[in-house]
Amino acid sequence: MDLRKLAASGIKWTGSAAVIVLLLQTGSVIILGRLLKPEDFGIMGMITVVIGFAQAFSDMGISNAIIYRQDNSDDELSSLYWLNLAMGIFLFAAMISLAPLVELYFREPRLHTPFCASAFIFLLLTPGQQFQAVLQKKLQFGVLSKISVVSSCIGYGASIALAYMGYGVMSLVFGQIILQAVNSIMLLWIEGRKWFPRLHFKLSDLKAYSSFGGFQMGEKILNYFSSNVDYLIIGRLMGATPLGYYTFAYRLVTLPQYKINPVITRVAFPMFAKVQNDDETMRKGYHRVMELLALVVSPFLIGVIFAGEPFVKAVFGSKWLPSLILIQVMALAGLLKTLSNPSGSVILAKGKAYLAFWWNLVWVFIKIIVIWIACLSGLKAVAAGILIMQIIASTVMQEIINRMIGMKMSDVIKSLIPAFCSCAAMSLAILGVIKIPPMAGIHLKPLYTLVLLCLAGAAAYLSVLFLGFRNTAVYYINLILKR
Repeated sequence: MDLRKLAASGIKWTGSAAVIVLLLQTGSVIILGRLLKPEDFGIMGMITVVIGFAQAFSDMGISNAIIYRQDNSDDELSSLYWLNLAMGIFLFAAMISLAPLVELYFREPRLHTPFCASAFIFLLLTPGQQFQAVLQKKLQFGVLSKISVVSSCIGYGASIALAYMGYGVMSLVFGQIILQAVNSIMLLWIEGRKWFPRLHFKLSDLKAYSSFGGFQMGEKILNYFSSNVDYLIIGRLMGATPLGYYTFAYRLVTLPQYKINPVITRVAFPMFAKVQNDDETMRKGYHRVMELLALVVSPFLIGVIFAGEPFVKAVFGSKWLPSLILIQVMALAGLLKTLSNPSGSVILAKGKAYLAFWWNLVWVFIKIIVIWIACLSGLKAVAAGILIMQIIASTVMQEIINRMIGMKMSDVIKSLIPAFCSCAAMSLAILGVIKIPPMAGIHLKPLYTLVLLCLAGAAAYLSVLFLGFRNTAVYYINLILKR
């Protein structure tokens, strides 16, 4: 088995799908940003944080436990499937029951109906979860990529159509429900025809998965809560409109994290799991993962920092300018978090799910305190607090990974040099071009300014990358293009 070829194929498929999904989601955010009000995004942010938190329970760590264990019997998979399905039904009922309490917590009367509608996601999510894990374990990234693209097209398209028809926040809710329904139907149709769980359930089948899966579920819950506790606190203390600006900025800067990172980590985890006892191979793989992530993600997030104002004005409209400083500060935090993401694949591949659990348990308490205090000073203070915390978290986690696989911090820095040097040139080009029209007495529309900045930034970035780091650029081009 040639893991390099399998990794290349996986990155090619998931990368292509991620680019398409990223474009679809970016386009939908642009259109929805013009069709909907800030408070619509704020209400959806309140819904998302609660529903997303419950989603961590729906999987119960089963998916990653299946991938980690290299041998799974039919009996075990059947028992795990029915347990997963039962949890989905339980969570649906729990969310409906908790709706009044959620409405009371956020003090938002418009929240009840869309929140109850969102609960249907759990009835649609769990039937396909295990099939997705099995496909990932089998490295069937082509199939997963096609499913992702089709479901995203239909889901985002539905949101836009409903928003245009005046459904407001419900357009966002129904879009997510439809996306999840299509995703599960396709998983059942494609993989369910090859293997479907038998009417079998024994608690003894779950023992081999309980420890890893339990810590994984706990880690996911804490990680999600840590990532979204800001929504809970801002929504409670500041209301729907400020949360709308914050949600808008957060969704924008985390697009790479949630759409591009899975391209790498979805491939990295099963690959690392197969060489879990070979630290040297893991070090080489980790170096490549970091290098590739930096090359792909850095231009977007650094570009948003330096070209933020024309970007927001041209793409979303002036009504979103209060989000500008949030976008710029959190873009840097988003970059650090994106580059830290592969550490999770190493931890899981090493079978140390408990480490991620305890890390997130400590971190969530720190974040609650910082965000709550920062809220008293406004959204800018919240963004600054998130950035400072992310700098500390990234540094500490990287040191943990270094010790785990025998890597040096200098090796990590070496992985980032090509992207950071290219981004430095891009930033200088953007700053230079921004000053040219005013100095010449020319006043361009935001759209024309943005196009000019994108062209100048891309030219500078690619020039430095191919002239200064040609071997690195050629390596990844060959890796992706080779069959």
